[in-house]
Amino acid sequence: MEIIITERALNSYLELKEQRVFADEEYWQKIRPDVLLLKDYPMHPKFGQSNFWSQESRNGYKMKWHQMGNGKVQIRLPVGVLNSAFLCEAYVKESPKQEARKLARFKTHLQLIRLGRFTERGRLS
Repeated sequence: MEIIITERALNSYLELKEQRVFADEEYWQKIRPDVLLLKDYPMHPKFGQSNFWSQESRNGYKMKWHQMGNGKVQIRLPVGVLNSAFLCEAYVKESPKQEARKLARFKTHLQLIRLGRFTERGRLS
């Protein structure tokens, strides 16, 4: 499966990087390798682990990382799985209410992706 980086995904990555939410080593050794597993979706066993991958809506999922960075935060990456895997707006989970708002926004983003109304900023290989 192709992995498409949307503009929202790129912008959120840059914001999290600027805020030093995670270290470079965490990105290269944990986050990026996990995201690259989407190439083999749904075959990799990690996609069966609810602490890593959960369904949020039709074709909408989220990847989860726990205890990341010096602040030991939880990072979430919504992913739309259609004909390709579309990376959406990543965020730090701060509270259940905040996460509910982020996931509601993700459902809107996913609908726009279905309509072809998104900006592609790259692909992961």
